[in-house]
Amino acid sequence: MAPQPRDLVVVGASAGGVEALRGFASSLPEDFPAAVAVVLHIPARGSSALPGILERSGPLPASFVTDRQRLQHGCIHVAPPDHHVLVEDGALRLSRGLTENGHRPSVDVLFRSAAVSWGPRTIGVVLSGALHDGNAGMIAIKSRGGVAVVQDPDEAKYAGMPSSVLRDVDVDHVLRLAAMGPVLARRVREQVEAVTAFRPPHRGAHAADGSEVERALWVAVRTLEGQADMAIRMRKTSLERGRSLLADRFGNTAKECSHAAGVLRSHLTRAGDHR
Repeated sequence: MAPQPRDLVVVGASAGGVEALRGFASSLPEDFPAAVAVVLHIPARGSSALPGILERSGPLPASFVTDRQRLQHGCIHVAPPDHHVLVEDGALRLSRGLTENGHRPSVDVLFRSAAVSWGPRTIGVVLSGALHDGNAGMIAIKSRGGVAVVQDPDEAKYAGMPSSVLRDVDVDHVLRLAAMGPVLARRVREQVEAVTAFRPPHRGAHAADGSEVERALWVAVRTLEGQADMAIRMRKTSLERGRSLLADRFGNTAKECSHAAGVLRSHLTRAGDHR
């Protein structure tokens, strides 16, 4: 296939994310030659005025994603409340699948689907947020040849998400919000070898493929266990502060992460025993 530009920017934010997204949107140029898809963690039953906020903050139009909507350069596509957004064959799909780390929409769901569908044409951006959301998705983006960008933790209102990605991923750029637009405007004009959507290797594939998958799964186990530990600590802090609803959320996140890590660890251990 002929080279194609990096023309999809996926952005994830959580706590402190509205302020960060406003700064991000204001940094983008009017002629930005890429599509932007945004996930902000918001309550499932909440409402959101985020598209209007982003339109007023910068030069690009912004709107909630509708199912099967085509990606459009120079536009900001925003995940609606209580729906995951996935990239699929050049379009955006909506899903009400299971929550991930207690969230729907989920940053990781968007990032992973972009990595699978868009490969090295994807740029992932993680902004302000707590805990480890975005780690698994950014690992997927980098594994497919994409670019990883995080907000400078010193600038982020909540440094948890950017700092976590920095610990686990070989990040390409650590930037303050005002610098993101110019850097992204340069990176989206780069030409990369286009790839088709990922398919599992056939039985005759080189053994290194299997070892790469196994290493990635062990990274996922460690990330999930770290998320569970952090969620347990955050639950304790929330209870001490009398924030019972938030404590329940962190408790559910800890259970989800612990269960998923246990499933993966059991699978990897059994696979090792059979070799």
